[in-house]
Amino acid sequence: MNTACETCGAPARVFVSNQLPGRGKVVRAFCIACADRAEQTCDLVQPAAPPPLSLAAVYIATGAFVAALCAAADWVRLGEQPGFGLYQLAALLVSVVLFLSGLVMRTPSVAVVAFLMAGLSAFADWIQIGLVEGFGWWQRIGTAVGVILIVRGLWLARPPKRRTSGGACPPRAT
Repeated sequence: MNTACETCGAPARVFVSNQLPGRGKVVRAFCIACADRAEQTCDLVQPAAPPPLSLAAVYIATGAFVAALCAAADWVRLGEQPGFGLYQLAALLVSVVLFLSGLVMRTPSVAVVAFLMAGLSAFADWIQIGLVEGFGWWQRIGTAVGVILIVRGLWLARPPKRRTSGGACPPRAT
């Protein structure tokens, strides 16, 4: 079977197969010289891969948890009792279970949120979260950090920009 090159008509030595939506399998035939030219003129750079969703999910989940915990610190009553209170102990135990579950399931967002939960609950007295009536400075700072983490996660999860090529592939000969 002698197949001619689509571009110049010389005997084809290179066959390119593509699966196109709606058209099925398309086989293009080129001679070696035309295949080299097509490779140089076509934009063969793949579009940038999107950032890993897990990193964006970690930022969003951590930011949501930090913002929610800092905003509701008075209601949760983490820093109400001096020393290590009952609520702090319960939050620490739950966070250890969640952290180990996140490690076993290999889900970084669960592990990071649990680690942060353990830190905030264990050091609630020292950080003074929930000690001031109303919305204190540490609650404001923590909520702002949570919102910044959420925005960063959403920025990482955005779709990548498509790169447009200045040069076009050679037209298919009919």
